[in-house]
Amino acid sequence: MQPNIRASDAERQHVVDILQRQTSEGRLTLDEFETLVDAAQRAVTRADLAALTADLPQPTTPPARRPLVIGLVVAAIVVALLIVTAILAGLAGWGHMGPMMGDCCR
Repeated sequence: MQPNIRASDAERQHVVDILQRQTSEGRLTLDEFETLVDAAQRAVTRADLAALTADLPQPTTPPARRPLVIGLVVAAIVVALLIVTAILAGLAGWGHMGPMMGDCCR
């Protein structure tokens, strides 16, 4: 990271997100949070932003989304198989409806 580069709005928002998370975890008071958010919104450089979170633990990387994706794929396959099974069962049973339909409609 180049500290003297001007900060972007996205980088400021990222720091605000970190501050929100740290406040919800009890590391910052609401007064500290408000003060730091104000400073983040006024930050000019990346160094200004880095100073606001220097005494906070580094955010952990979010858990991999792979299990969610695998779960969704498996669910889609199961639904597709259920639909195909229902269609095949319906087609297989359709031939047996003829005698019943003939009896009721005479």
